Amino acid sequence: MSGAKEKLRNKREVAKWGMVGALGGLVLTGMLKGRTARKWHILAGVGLLGLTYWHQTLYVQDPRRKHLPEPDDTLKVVK
Repeated sequence: MSGAKEKLRNKREVAKWGMVGALGGLVLTGMLKGRTARKWHILAGVGLLGLTYWHQTLYVQDPRRKHLPEPDDTLKVVK
């Protein structure tokens, strides 16, 4: 693999493991009680959102790519 592809793959891996850790922290702090747990819960949630955004930006979105398939003229709806 080339160096750039390897770096991108590693960043994606770090982002995924970061999301797993943040989600685990979110679940753990969601079960705890107290003001400190609430603060950590909010931080874990914000961290999860940030890591999710970072993970999404690591995948190139092609604006020319069609999101919905074209209707197929060969298929007919039977009533």
